Amino acid sequence: IIPGKPQVRGLLYRPSHMNMYSRLNMIGFSQRTEQEQRLWKWNLNAEAHAGFAVSGFILFMLTYYNLTSIDNSRKFDRRRKNMGGMSEEEVWQRNYEMDKIFQQHRELIDETRRKYAPERPAIFDPPAGHSSWYDHSKTAHIH
Repeated sequence: IIPGKPQVRGLLYRPSHMNMYSRLNMIGFSQRTEQEQRLWKWNLNAEAHAGFAVSGFILFMLTYYNLTSIDNSRKFDRRRKNMGGMSEEEVWQRNYEMDKIFQQHRELIDETRRKYAPERPAIFDPPAGHSSWYDHSKTAHIH
């Protein structure tokens, strides 16, 4: 028997966590308890667990930076999202060009109506004595 503390004896009596691999390896899978099985998995893949945790943290920080940084804040701007990322000048140009197209469509529709329905049927005329239940005098200043 070698006298002294375990630190002095050259780790003759090692702490249990240092010998965990050997202790758990001697036990077969079917003889291990659930807790021992968990320890076994952790012992086998300690680097993988740590690497997964570190890479997950890095991915989380990159995502957080990407969503909150000033450089990318315009990406989520409501106006840019609704207008497809166009600037105001591009929106004005697009509206101007689309107005020309819609005007052509209106003319074509009017020509087709004149061709197939020359006069407007009386059913589309409003009734002669029309009165509204809504009092428009209160909101005359809005219109």
